[in-house]
Amino acid sequence: TTWRRLAPLAALLIALGGCAIQALKSSPPTKSNQCKVSADCTGDQACEPELGVCVRTEPNALRLDLQLSPPSDSLFGREQYVDWNVSEKPAILVKLPRLVRLSGLVHVNGQSSGIRARVLFAATGAISGSSYRYETTSTENSDGSLNYSLDVKPGLTYDVVVTRSGTDLPTTRLQISVGTAGERLDIVLPAAADHWKIAGKLFWNDGTPAEGVQLQAYEIDGSRTSTISSSGTDGAFELLIPPAATHYAIRASSGPTGTVVPTLDLVELEVTNDGTNVGVVDFPKLPASISGRIVVVGRDANGNTAPLANVSLIFTSQLLGGKVQSTALSDAEGAATLTLFAGSYQITAVPPLESPFALHQQTVSLDARTSSGLQIELSPKLAVKGQLRLANGTTGLKGATMIFTLTESLSSDLAVVEGRRLTVVTNGSGAYEGQLDPGFYNVFVTPTITSGVPRKVFLSVAIDESGELPDLLMDPSAVVSGQVVDAEGNPLAGITVEAFDHANPLPFTLASGTTDEDGNFKLLVPFVEPIP
Repeated sequence: TTWRRLAPLAALLIALGGCAIQALKSSPPTKSNQCKVSADCTGDQACEPELGVCVRTEPNALRLDLQLSPPSDSLFGREQYVDWNVSEKPAILVKLPRLVRLSGLVHVNGQSSGIRARVLFAATGAISGSSYRYETTSTENSDGSLNYSLDVKPGLTYDVVVTRSGTDLPTTRLQISVGTAGERLDIVLPAAADHWKIAGKLFWNDGTPAEGVQLQAYEIDGSRTSTISSSGTDGAFELLIPPAATHYAIRASSGPTGTVVPTLDLVELEVTNDGTNVGVVDFPKLPASISGRIVVVGRDANGNTAPLANVSLIFTSQLLGGKVQSTALSDAEGAATLTLFAGSYQITAVPPLESPFALHQQTVSLDARTSSGLQIELSPKLAVKGQLRLANGTTGLKGATMIFTLTESLSSDLAVVEGRRLTVVTNGSGAYEGQLDPGFYNVFVTPTITSGVPRKVFLSVAIDESGELPDLLMDPSAVVSGQVVDAEGNPLAGITVEAFDHANPLPFTLASGTTDEDGNFKLLVPFVEPIP
């Protein structure tokens, strides 16, 4: 489809009110990605002077998702264009909607006056990992009334989370659909008497009431929580939960003075209303608590061991039909003291990122006898090295920033520890090296701007005992460019345009740019050979 054939459609859509993005596609050079003048390029390529990249207009099989974000003070809302097949559409039109204003009272059912509350409107975007979020707090007007006012994108159904100020009542969660025009929208919250109740009694394993244990219920399939209550002298407690609840778990998180209760998910409940009282729940008895001392050491390549400080220890277990988790931190002597329930635990030892030792996981059975004197031994991280280069040549890519992020353990029965990563920069020949925990990694690569090479992510790269990685190949470049205008055809400056790979489930930005005073932008994205 040529631009001439699309021009009438473009004119019509702009007249209806939209934001036009006109795309030019380009293929990579075969000699070098960088240029100053067209003589630096080969064949029918020409130099793109603003980016310093050789390009030629030719279909590109890349499929992109675009996100357009106006400045925070703009009258327009953020917009997304999903699955742009660059080879099929030399021009696309995206409408940048104007925000609509919602305002009104946040008040309790049966009351006419507003209350102070934090209001969050959130909706999931079409691009993986993206969302629309708008937040405000009800404020006092000159006449003393309390109102909220918020500008949101129209045409979406939002999850609305309302948190009251000055009360321990649980957060209220609603769903609200927003039309195409601003409106007055009062948000009505359930009164204290409208909430449902969960009541129960808690005992220690010897049958005595568990007094002073802090309890809270949380929703299994959502973010709603109950009030927080401490069990009384007879072990009894009562929790308020939002009405129309579903599945909840009861969590014990702390005990009375002198008694430590590890975080424990006691039981899952199928919540149904019986008047205003869900009913009395028969909870299992809490097992005996045990205290112990654990020592963490590191063993180097020569077989020598030394205590390791600042190692986080995470103990997880399935007890009483729920999850138990406790944490501790090793001191200067490598020792950590903690209180647990007796049982089988998976221990995860997480050293600081800068430590030369790898994270360690093992399963142990702890009782009063085995909880003291346990030693956990950490091995050195794996030394890894490799080269980053262009797919259409042998030259290494220097100065590129590579971020290795752990996504999966080599053993499928071990939990993944979040936040384990390594950042390296390639040298003059494109080589890199570093130390990593064993596992599978996503590798995010950001070349230098002057390289003319687009960003890329490599998924599930295995780091095993060998430490040797195959060459990671970067795609050559393509340029997409366009213009953003308003409903009257006036260019919109300062719009941030981000491009994502439609086929990649990770919210990884391939390229980003900002429209200039004429509404124009140019993005450097990976070139993909046309599909035959």
